[in-house]
Amino acid sequence: MKTAARSIAIAAILAGAAIAIHRWCWIPYRLNIVKKTVEQRTFKAFDSVQVESAVIVARNNIDALARAGGDCGRDVDVCMEIAANERILGRWREAIAAYERALRLSKRPEVYYNLAMTELRAGDRETAIEHLVCAVRFDPEVGYIPDPEINAEVHRRAYLASRAAAR
Repeated sequence: MKTAARSIAIAAILAGAAIAIHRWCWIPYRLNIVKKTVEQRTFKAFDSVQVESAVIVARNNIDALARAGGDCGRDVDVCMEIAANERILGRWREAIAAYERALRLSKRPEVYYNLAMTELRAGDRETAIEHLVCAVRFDPEVGYIPDPEINAEVHRRAYLASRAAAR
């Protein structure tokens, strides 16, 4: 009787350990491999002159992240990759939503910058400028701002904000 109970307990412990290893080791490991592949394909799609193939790659990237268990609510890199691929697809609102989820996870300058560039494409100039100011205050060399008027306004506001913070 004791041997049977002991065997059942050992089996339960081993099953629990297998589930834990799968959940906290295997799934994150597999997701990291997928994220790296998606990142490389996303860079190529951004640089592609063939819009049709870039769109196919972007859709496949979003699907690959979903299949691998990529959760935009918990992983800033997944949010960034989803947002970048939504940009390739021209789905500005979806990209903005993914960048905003990324910001809730990590307030990194590149997140602010990419969010702002997407907001500019979506036509939300004022919000884009606010986010660019945040990015520039974090890192003055964060990225290229193509519009000289917006660039000047962003740097003016960032300068004024840094002076106000110094007081």
